[in-house]
Amino acid sequence: MWKDGTIARRTTLPATDAEIVDMTRDGTGVATGYLQNHQASFGYADGRFTRLRGSGVGAIAINEAGVIVGGRGGSPGGVPVRWASASAAPVRLPLPAGATEGSASNIAEDGTILGSVGRAGKSATAYLWFPGGTGRYLPLSTVDGGRRATSFAPSAISNGWVTGNAVVETEQSTASTPMRYRITTGEFQRLPADLWSAEKIAADGWVAAEGLDLSVTGDAGRRSSAPAGVGGDRPDLGQAGGAGGGRRDGKPHAAHPLRREPHGQRGAAGR
Repeated sequence: MWKDGTIARRTTLPATDAEIVDMTRDGTGVATGYLQNHQASFGYADGRFTRLRGSGVGAIAINEAGVIVGGRGGSPGGVPVRWASASAAPVRLPLPAGATEGSASNIAEDGTILGSVGRAGKSATAYLWFPGGTGRYLPLSTVDGGRRATSFAPSAISNGWVTGNAVVETEQSTASTPMRYRITTGEFQRLPADLWSAEKIAADGWVAAEGLDLSVTGDAGRRSSAPAGVGGDRPDLGQAGGAGGGRRDGKPHAAHPLRREPHGQRGAAGR
């Protein structure tokens, strides 16, 4: 694990093919892996892992209050779950009428949970569970060419912002368009065309994405080529939603396995 750009701690992961998937500012985290070929999840605090309650569970995210979200069971038939704390039993989140499966992928600091729901064999789409017990689908946006998206694949939530990709699926092809969404206004915003996948979002609406070059885009279209981890005049991507990344200075970062990208494709950020 890293803090302020230096290695803060080395630790042995508690399961096979395990990774720390998210971490809070004080270094409390969650990890997921496999024990005897069965998925298991763990809380992490003070240098120690403790197995989370529940069988076949996969924790994905934790907020600063220590609330954890994830899923139980694979596809088809998986369901979203929430742990009130690392010592609590997982509680299944309700699915809307007509949905038969789902998953929770992120949780905001106010307790709003972001995930996806759908029917077996069909494309899932984004859904919000609010702290008061209500929930709703994200609307489907219009994308390039005036086409209406068939689903929305969410990736992160922070301070009333959601980011992800609007998906248009036909019998011939599937295309996605990176977007950000404001919960209070119901407005979608198209991200720059050279970004192909929105990944994280900060509390002020800045988006970290993957695209064809490494850059930062401001409201006026200004770009900086400073790469991640290199100093420069770039936005603070702290408090970014999404598992395992985009933290403010001073907050530990969880380590993830390297992922091989298609040749010429690198991370980017935009607003």
